[in-house]
Amino acid sequence: MYARYRTRFFFAAILLLSLALRLWGIDWGLPSQTHYFSYHPDESVVLGVALGMNSLQGKLLPHFYNYGSLQIYLVNFADTFGYLFGAAPTLTPDPAAHPNQFARLYLIGRLLSALMGVGTVAALYAAGKSLWGRRAGLAAAALLAIAPLHAQHSHWLTVDVPGAFWATLSLLFAAKVLKDERFSWRGVLASAIFAGLAAATKYNLALSLLPLLAALWLRGSSERRQAVAGALGAIGAFAAAFVAACPGSVLESAKFIADIQYEALHVSQQPGDTFSNTGSGFVYHIVTNLSAGLGWPLLLAALASIVWAAKRRSQGDGLLAAFALPYYLLIGLAAVRYARYALPLIPILCLWAGRAIADISLAKTANTQRLGLACALTISALTFGWTIILIAPMSQADPRDLALAWIQSRTNLGIQTAFPTMPWFQTAPLSPYFCAPRPGTWKQIQIATDDERILYRNKDWDSATAQQQHPTFVVLSQYDTRDALRLGNKDAEQYMAMLSSDYRLGAQFGGYRLFGGPVLTLPHDMLYANPNISLYVKR
Repeated sequence: MYARYRTRFFFAAILLLSLALRLWGIDWGLPSQTHYFSYHPDESVVLGVALGMNSLQGKLLPHFYNYGSLQIYLVNFADTFGYLFGAAPTLTPDPAAHPNQFARLYLIGRLLSALMGVGTVAALYAAGKSLWGRRAGLAAAALLAIAPLHAQHSHWLTVDVPGAFWATLSLLFAAKVLKDERFSWRGVLASAIFAGLAAATKYNLALSLLPLLAALWLRGSSERRQAVAGALGAIGAFAAAFVAACPGSVLESAKFIADIQYEALHVSQQPGDTFSNTGSGFVYHIVTNLSAGLGWPLLLAALASIVWAAKRRSQGDGLLAAFALPYYLLIGLAAVRYARYALPLIPILCLWAGRAIADISLAKTANTQRLGLACALTISALTFGWTIILIAPMSQADPRDLALAWIQSRTNLGIQTAFPTMPWFQTAPLSPYFCAPRPGTWKQIQIATDDERILYRNKDWDSATAQQQHPTFVVLSQYDTRDALRLGNKDAEQYMAMLSSDYRLGAQFGGYRLFGGPVLTLPHDMLYANPNISLYVKR
């Protein structure tokens, strides 16, 4: 009885911690009078498509299938619910006239992501408990609660954390199918339906059906006929759930196929500067994305737990590997390698690490138990600290806002400010349209208003124009320089040389640092909340 209450206490504490981390700074970068769109470049796409539908009028096709439709529907329904109950004053706000109203719609979608992130923690506990007992479930849930990448991305109105939520629910019921003494159609159908919902959120999460098929196979030869029937039923339930959550796949099949082909081509063949010359994708996801997304201590513990799993080779390990291996192969082969692509692997890694922690806690010798506990606490403390470093800036003034205020306090109308690359989400919003979903929207406004304060002439790193126009300020974002200089872009190097000779550094804002050291170069989509902004002043 005491053990049961202790487990409930720890589980509740883990959920509260995960919720606190995911709500802290949830209002970061929302639209305001200075920028009419979120500082996260993907949020405006999801919200814009969601608001383009109208569930109250029966307009339920998004006409956009680069992403799965399910989260778009959920955001639309959540915003509609908020509108009906007064949380959102309108579903069609003008971003320029009413940015604060627009911000509420973003916030509703973000809260949905945060809750789904906490739901993933709860589902992982249940999966770990089903596979390896309460200790493994609690340890896995605790690790996911503080996992840096998962906690950070749970703040945002995107499809990545929700996709991992549905995939983890599918894994939970696959574990039940594996562990239940008797074959259960209920577990099979639940796992298949959640896998279909995961695929309808992110298409590559169709792989989340594989653990269920593995569970049916691993149940043994005595139930082979039931396993075959279960697999056929699972595939049917998966397909039905996918179509129900993404009806455009049938009702607008030509548009659906075209958008998927576009996205597949982009991911497989068009890396851009961000991922050019970054070596093997299999190495990149570990050394760059997961090292930042988990922190080196937790990543090394997770890799060690994989070795431990390979040694033990339990049926539960086979269940996790049925998803982890093909998914890692898929993202490792892709040319585009955002850190968020590794998010569905993080619950799996936490589950393996949690099982290892549980095994050590049950070691035969007290010294081994104490050593294991000390290692687990140290890893957890370091991981939690890294998560705090990532999230804390989201509750503070954004460096782009600080840079804008610095410029405005020192300029008069007509003074020019230069931007070395196309101004978008990454830089000080001298135009409130910089963050619009389509880069370059601000230029149409600039032409219409005859506003020449912003110097950018449709060419990145145009030092000749800067030298001719003599702008008073130059705004340089970490996003501008990180890949251009890494790749040896000659125009970028010439521009930086011009800055060194003709300008002085006036101020710097933002940037992730450890113990006051140099600015860290994190994965592209982990810098959104706190890029380093440098402001140069004409000598």
